[in-house]
Amino acid sequence: MMRTKARGTGHLLMGMLCAMAIGCGGSHATPSASVEGTVTIDGQPASEVQVMFVPAAGGRPVMAVTNAEGHYELTFSSELDGTAIGEHNVSFQPAAEDDAELQQMLPGFPVQYMQSGAEIAIVDEGSNTIDFDLKSAE
Repeated sequence: MMRTKARGTGHLLMGMLCAMAIGCGGSHATPSASVEGTVTIDGQPASEVQVMFVPAAGGRPVMAVTNAEGHYELTFSSELDGTAIGEHNVSFQPAAEDDAELQQMLPGFPVQYMQSGAEIAIVDEGSNTIDFDLKSAE
């Protein structure tokens, strides 16, 4: 009888450990949704622009670089596309390899969008298309 109780306790303990492992793994994952869109400057596609989404509630920022058509797609990690669900502060800057290249790219770039929170985006569950039309500094 004692043997059966010990075996049952072992199964219960093993089940609890499995549940904890699954639960703990899930608690580290960030709820995410896919995000893509187009960045334009004065209506023209903005190529080679770094788009940074920073969750307003805190969390890991996510970045993408636009292609020749101004299209971007956020990638949270190698296994997960998108970013956290909720409000994000979004900023933009030329995608440069170093400071010297950045200085060459800045003329004509609307620098008012380089600060965090220059734009606000709301990411909902599922697929999101979030376009930005930046305006040149006047």
